[in-house]
Amino acid sequence: FAMDVQSRIDQKGLRSVFINPGDEVITMSLMKRDTPVYYAGDPGIIHSVYFKPGDSVNHGEPLFGVCAEDKLPLIQKIITRVKAEWE
Repeated sequence: FAMDVQSRIDQKGLRSVFINPGDEVITMSLMKRDTPVYYAGDPGIIHSVYFKPGDSVNHGEPLFGVCAEDKLPLIQKIITRVKAEWE
């Protein structure tokens, strides 16, 4: 994540970080070149992260999930249910 977003995640926890369109959310590194990635979706809270630092990610793969603040409890229920069914 970008330093600002990572700092907020470290302080508040993942599901407490609100992001807006235009926020720098990730810094991609390729061959020692850092490229900022800006969020372009609807404002919301980061509910899931689908990568770990240092992972190689293919173009088009989702990196993280964002939902409206009022939808977070529903999203958490769905994630819990899907995880339980997969185990």
